Amino acid sequence: MVKCRMGEEKQTVLQLMRKSIAYASTNEPLQIKTVIAPEGIKGYIYVEAYKQTHVKQVRQRIQKKFIVLGTMLFF
Repeated sequence: MVKCRMGEEKQTVLQLMRKSIAYASTNEPLQIKTVIAPEGIKGYIYVEAYKQTHVKQVRQRIQKKFIVLGTMLFF
């Protein structure tokens, strides 16, 4: 789970989707599998990736106005 701005969960997921498509043809694609904005959880999105470091890379590449830096929950 990655914390994002409350109320902008779906916009953050869409932005990650666009970034993933844009980076797909580069030498360093985003190595994420799934991004979900659960309806019942406000202020968080679920990012599924192969490794924890891949989620950290996504957080660094996306606009900082959507992702709250320094807050990640792992299960």
